[in-house]
Amino acid sequence: MKPTDHLIREEALDPTQSFIVQAPAGSGKTELLIQRFLKLLGGVSQPEEILAMTFTRKAAGEMKIRIISALNRAKEETPPDEDHQRTTWELARIALQRNQKFGWRLLDNPTRLRIVTIDSFCAFLTKRTPMLSRIGGPAETKENIQDLMVLAAKQVLSKIENRRDLYCELVRKLLLHLDNDKNTFIQRIAQLLKLRDQWMISFFDKYENIKEHLLDGSHREKLVKLYSELIEKQLNTANDFIPEILRSKIIFFGNHAGTILATTQPENPIASLKSIDAFPRPEVGNLNKWKALVSLVLTADGKIRKKADKNLGFQPEDKKIKSEFKIFLESLKDFKDMEKALAKVRTLPSPHFSDYEWDILRSTLRLLPEIESNLRQLLQENKINDFSEISLAALKSLGNDTDATDLVKYLDEKIQHILVDEYQDTSFKQEELLKKLTAQWEPGKGRTLFIVGDPKQSIYRFRDAEVGLFLKTQDEGIGNLNLKKLSLESNFRSQEGLVNWINECFQKILPQQDNPDSGAIAFSRSIANHPKESYPGVVLHPLDPEAKSVQASQAEAKKISQIVQSIRSETPEASTAILVRSRTHLKEIIREFESSHIPYQAEEIYNLTDRPAIKDLLSLLRAILFPLDRIAWLAILRAPWAGLSLKDIHLLCENNLDTPVWDLLKKTNSKYSQKGKIQIERLVSVLSPTLNALPSNNFRDLLENCWIRLGGPACQEGTPDQDIETFFEEIEKIIQKSDAGRFEHFKQVIENLHANPLTTSENAIQIMTMHKAKGLEFDYVILPGLGKPPRQDRKRLVFWMPYGKELLLAPIEEKGAENSPLY
Repeated sequence: MKPTDHLIREEALDPTQSFIVQAPAGSGKTELLIQRFLKLLGGVSQPEEILAMTFTRKAAGEMKIRIISALNRAKEETPPDEDHQRTTWELARIALQRNQKFGWRLLDNPTRLRIVTIDSFCAFLTKRTPMLSRIGGPAETKENIQDLMVLAAKQVLSKIENRRDLYCELVRKLLLHLDNDKNTFIQRIAQLLKLRDQWMISFFDKYENIKEHLLDGSHREKLVKLYSELIEKQLNTANDFIPEILRSKIIFFGNHAGTILATTQPENPIASLKSIDAFPRPEVGNLNKWKALVSLVLTADGKIRKKADKNLGFQPEDKKIKSEFKIFLESLKDFKDMEKALAKVRTLPSPHFSDYEWDILRSTLRLLPEIESNLRQLLQENKINDFSEISLAALKSLGNDTDATDLVKYLDEKIQHILVDEYQDTSFKQEELLKKLTAQWEPGKGRTLFIVGDPKQSIYRFRDAEVGLFLKTQDEGIGNLNLKKLSLESNFRSQEGLVNWINECFQKILPQQDNPDSGAIAFSRSIANHPKESYPGVVLHPLDPEAKSVQASQAEAKKISQIVQSIRSETPEASTAILVRSRTHLKEIIREFESSHIPYQAEEIYNLTDRPAIKDLLSLLRAILFPLDRIAWLAILRAPWAGLSLKDIHLLCENNLDTPVWDLLKKTNSKYSQKGKIQIERLVSVLSPTLNALPSNNFRDLLENCWIRLGGPACQEGTPDQDIETFFEEIEKIIQKSDAGRFEHFKQVIENLHANPLTTSENAIQIMTMHKAKGLEFDYVILPGLGKPPRQDRKRLVFWMPYGKELLLAPIEEKGAENSPLY
């Protein structure tokens, strides 16, 4: 049976048109991408003319494997029974004929299929133009360069000591703004450097006028105008939700309350409603009156009021009008959309900057190029790049809108078709990349761009993903390239009961209209391709809302344990996953699983440094590198492969606070216990040759042999061999770069690595974050912690947000001050 949207899927395979396809979860997006790729493969001169880009190596690898599998399956004469598989088989046979005709030998040489991650494609671009991209020579690409970002921030901070430095005054202003807290300054600057690929495009490539008009104040006026437009847009929304029948009553009660409060509480905002005779127009000049009206009918938390008192302008003796107002308030409960819109009005700020705010914003923006320059120099000195640097360099290699580089012209000749997966997770720099790649394309030349994604699955905003770009691309296309909008609706993954529940629930939660500026995604229904099962698609397990946090977590963990045991008893072969928003939500669940002997596999939940044996290895490393590190030496004395008693450690160290622990160990002491003497003698016999061998050209082997002789492998229960190997591999990498003394850097590297999952069963319960689970399938999914609020992002020194073709900007508030309304 064909899905209800089969005609849309057929249209998406048209090799002459460009499309943006909205493909909800379970709609067969990957299959459609593969079919499109095979269709194009059947019509190009060379396979390299097709470029498919994904966000992860896993997705790129899966797509390539499935295309090769389809080509291999196409060798068989018998077509598959399923309609979608038959379509893939037919397209693959045509592609296979093309492969044979032109001698591509794709099955022998699958690397000719250009299916890559966006990051690897950017790296390819920079290697083609090392001078233009400013990335030349061999350099290691690292995901985390936090240590260099912190160092760059410290270099910027040091400018405050040189009054002749051009940036001294800017640094001084920002440091004062942060209450002279140097650590906070360094953290905030390092945070901005982590996001530099965003603001370098937003501020200094895309919006040149910002630099030009920062000093003369004209950009300040422009921002005020933009904020005013944004405020009036929200006022208009609220205005549209207020029925005409309510307006006269709101004005009547507002006038009454304002008249009373003008005498009793003139500072009360509602007092400004005295003598109001008409509903205020939705204009920024009337913002205070709008807020006063909102305060009249809504509580501070945005809910319809239930009572009227003297603080609202209703005196105890005014029983009649108080009663009428209460009846009026009761009637407002039927207008939920109005309630939500008015609640947003309460939070609207004034569109104006104070002189101080503007000075801080301007100082921050003027400092940004300098901090970027410092980091770039450090990267070059250390022969390191991160993905942000490569992305920025790739954009430089492609030139600008008016001056196409030779690389753009080369790519223009080679690439005929581009496919992009998971477009809902794209960023501004990736959108800019697509614009530059397609800038030379002319209509009617047979070139196509095919974009697939689902804005409702956009969960990577913390990584620079901007879901509003998907909506913007649907409406405006990419650059000069128009894309036809298609939407899939069939769900091949879940049973009808689950799909129907989601339709019913999210129809009430999601907005009815898209909003690219706020990233709001309108609801759209899915149609299940699998029939309804006898069991419900979704089961809710509410917990006691009055329970304390720890008690609630324990009750939740017990309930999850019961659910899991029931599933394993009734359907032992079923796959089950527990998905959490944050790893911190798992503490009680894992404890309950361990006490109930439920096998589980925690995917990227534990850090490497959570493993006991790794903690002991870090202490051993510190002790060997830093003989005066007393805490490290005491830690290795308590490690399981030493196990010195607290009494013996006290005897060792008492009255010897200034003597290195290693020197104390080498001295004899008759007061030690018999067992303690044996343990200390053994430690000294193992550690002496290790310390005497320093400095060593093979530090990894030196440390590993020391750990083995101490008995480390016999004491690593709870730490898999893979984790131990990862630790020593990282040691080797650091030493190769002559960084043996940079323990803090090594510790930071280790802390950012995830431990390998532990499991004792083939069908263990899978535990992972929601982000890690994206794209996976399970028979049962359990979602704990849904009542817990999400973690708030740390504020930046400056906040930026595209608004249409413009850019909104706001500085962080002064340390210790109230939250900035504009921010």
